[in-house]
Amino acid sequence: MHQCEEIHRNCDIWGRQQAIKAIKADPQLWERCAAERGRGQVSRLHSHFTEWFSSPSWQDQKIQLDKLITSSWSELLKNLRSILEE
Repeated sequence: MHQCEEIHRNCDIWGRQQAIKAIKADPQLWERCAAERGRGQVSRLHSHFTEWFSSPSWQDQKIQLDKLITSSWSELLKNLRSILEE
């Protein structure tokens, strides 16, 4: 696996794990979703999750993911520089 693919895979896995953990731990989100019925339900559910991912609690996780991506890319660039300098 190429290092770029590995970075993508690691960030994707970490982001999914964090989102799943945080979503499971938010009973208010599930209460709002459980209350949705009838025509337009999918759109309203989408709105609940869109709002949730814009919330301050998820923004903290997003900052951590951004740091992981930045760190991983920095390491990749460092490795590329050393290869090019050889």
